[in-house]
Parts: sequence; structure tokens; C-alpha cells
Amino acid sequence: MPTLDPLARAETPSGVIALRVTAALNCFVALCALGGAITGAFLLPDHLSEDDFVFVVIGIAIVGTWSLVLLGLNVVGVICPRKPWMYVVGFVLLGFTVACGGCWVAALVGLIFWVRPDTRQWLQGDPASLA
Repeated sequence: MPTLDPLARAETPSGVIALRVTAALNCFVALCALGGAITGAFLLPDHLSEDDFVFVVIGIAIVGTWSLVLLGLNVVGVICPRKPWMYVVGFVLLGFTVACGGCWVAALVGLIFWVRPDTRQWLQGDPASLA
């Protein structure tokens, strides 16, 4: 039976699709960085001095923590719930992608599509504006 809800019939805007693709790429990058940090923690050389050891461990902790934070944020971007607050979260995620240097082309294209009015209307769930 066909649905009469205009929100259910509304197409997913290209901005949301671009965010999901960019966030998925960033999840892959964050997982690689996290894997590198974990691998680095297990492969520490024995001949490091105490000062060098502290610096290496702090670096591994920073990379691992930042990777987990970005992974969590980008998982939200991949899921992209249809909530009004997602517009700001998506904008921040695409901005982080440009600032952190990962997937620049996808992030710039995503930002171009993200600022279009149809993306905001879709996320706010305004059925009158989608008809």
C-alpha cells in the first residue's frame, strides 16, 4: 500500500548522500590511524630512553584518542538521522574533513551540496516544503 506521508516519499538530498560518502571515507581513515596507533603501541622498540618512551607513548595516546573521537563523529555522519541538529553536525564534520586534510575533494563537494536549502528542509522534516 503506498504511503501518504510526504516525508517518506521525499528523496534523499544530494547533500546528505555526499555527507554519508565523506563520513564513510573518514571512518576508514580513522580506523587506519587507530590501527596504526595500536600497532605502534605493541611494536615499541626496547632501546628507547625514558624521555623518548614518554614522548612516543603520549603521541600514540593522542593519535588513538583523536581517531576514536573522529570515528564516533563520522559514524553519526554515516547514519545521518533526520533531525534538525544534524545540519550543524554535518557542517562541522565536513569542515573537519577539510581542516584535517582527509578527502578534500569529497568534503568540498559535500559542503557545496550541504548548504543547499533542500538539505536543511529534508533534515528539519518540513512536509510542506518538500511537496
